[in-house]
Amino acid sequence: MTEAASLLTSPTLVQRPFPTVRDYTGGSQAAYWGQSRATSTTKPRSLTYGEAPSYAPGPGRVSASDLAALNDSSTPTIEAITKFDVGKKLSQPSEYPAWRMRVMAGLGMSRLEQLVQGKEPCDSATTPAQRNCRDVRLRKAQGLLVSAISDEVLLRYEDIVFKADPILLWDRIYQDFGRGAGVNTDMVLADLYARKLQPDETVEKYINDLLRMQRILAENNDPIADCRIARLMLTNAMKVYPKITDDVTRRGMQSDDFTIYASRAELVNAEMTARAREQHDAPLTAGRGLSIEARKNAMGLLHNRLGH
Repeated sequence: MTEAASLLTSPTLVQRPFPTVRDYTGGSQAAYWGQSRATSTTKPRSLTYGEAPSYAPGPGRVSASDLAALNDSSTPTIEAITKFDVGKKLSQPSEYPAWRMRVMAGLGMSRLEQLVQGKEPCDSATTPAQRNCRDVRLRKAQGLLVSAISDEVLLRYEDIVFKADPILLWDRIYQDFGRGAGVNTDMVLADLYARKLQPDETVEKYINDLLRMQRILAENNDPIADCRIARLMLTNAMKVYPKITDDVTRRGMQSDDFTIYASRAELVNAEMTARAREQHDAPLTAGRGLSIEARKNAMGLLHNRLGH
């Protein structure tokens, strides 16, 4: 076999020269490759594809027990606040079933449904980090519940809302709205007795509101007599017409002696009298804009001049 054929058939190692590298040190090529180099080190970080890297504070800032509590899978975490619109706000007991489903869906998005229903014990939050987490979740649940009820219902629960206790608020809403498809007549009756005539409203609006609540009670098998409504019309107008309330007390009339017709007439008459008095006491203008008093003074001055 010739030398050329043996080179083609048998594998041989071919020594290739190193590529020529530009000398930056001014020395030889061997000196360049022999110099020491500092290896760059990168800080390890947890990075999952599709997720942002974690930049949690180091152990120097948070205690080891708090870090263990935060990393514990059994501890509820603070979820990102998601804007959730419940749609129609709660205003009547008949709306409660559908309203409850929408609110529970919103609470479930933030893992707050168990907390609002009182199924998460308070003693489970032992570390400062857990207590802070629970406080944040309570405030978040409170905000969602308050935004899901109408203004009228919200004013009824003013004392509970200021306590910032969503568990108590949720239970109170159930007691007032969730005890069946009917109306909570106790709540309507309380609103009826708390309804007062306001200085900036008409008598007709005030009376119609009282009669509306009387009709709701009658429709839900808890009627209230007309004589009681008639007496309530007069006594609850004390802020605007105190004389009427004083007359009711002075006459000592029994509840059976009152009628809606007579009470309405008495309130309307008091309203008309008050308007007439306001118009009479107000400065009237005539002619070129002079008041009656100014006109009298002008006429007196003219009379004196003519007399002279």
